[in-house]
Amino acid sequence: MKRRANKVSARARSREGYVALLAVSFAFALVTLGTALAVSLRGYLAAAGRTERAILDRISMESAAAAHLGKVAAGEAVAVRPLSQAEILLNGRRIALETSLPDGKRDPSTDTSAEISEAFAQAGLTTPVGPLKSTSLAALSESEKLSSSQEDCLRRWVTFGRSPAPYEPGARQGSTEDEVQGLSAGDQLDLRLSLRGRQGVSVLWLRVRMVGGNEGWVLHDYRPLARRNLLVECTVGVRTD
Repeated sequence: MKRRANKVSARARSREGYVALLAVSFAFALVTLGTALAVSLRGYLAAAGRTERAILDRISMESAAAAHLGKVAAGEAVAVRPLSQAEILLNGRRIALETSLPDGKRDPSTDTSAEISEAFAQAGLTTPVGPLKSTSLAALSESEKLSSSQEDCLRRWVTFGRSPAPYEPGARQGSTEDEVQGLSAGDQLDLRLSLRGRQGVSVLWLRVRMVGGNEGWVLHDYRPLARRNLLVECTVGVRTD
């Protein structure tokens, strides 16, 4: 009887040890799961925050562009030469606005290879090898494997869709007697909006064609760019006065 009681007691202790080990394992699993959930939640909230900021950045730049275009449509004259406008404060963001006329940019669909090569050099970029078969700057940037910063620089010197307007050197250089002009139906205008953030600079390029009347303008190009490499400087020749 005594030997049997010892066996029962040993089994009981074994079960107690197993239950205790199971409890410890369960507790450890809960702690691990809680940590993983906390990390995942932090990552999700951070990602959601970045997405929300990016959306608000884009909306703010679009609103700044619309505000400026509203003035142009109402008859306000625009600079003939590329010009950095006064910063626009919107939604707690300082948005830089730069305007330029497509008339002062080279067009690969109509201009010569030598003229396009010169424009690339002015933008600080290597001359393309062979003919350019692209029909948009976004496609050209992809085919030439340009970074966002390089495309941003190129857009100040090269464009598609300038035609039927001829190239006008005065739209790049300007003169003291002819620095501003009003835009009428059919005229085009390029806008570059930029916003500096934690991850670099968000850039939005727009091309609009004025149509007059109540419609004001129509959008011909919409190109968002995210500049991460701030060391790439553009040879822009843009006025800030």
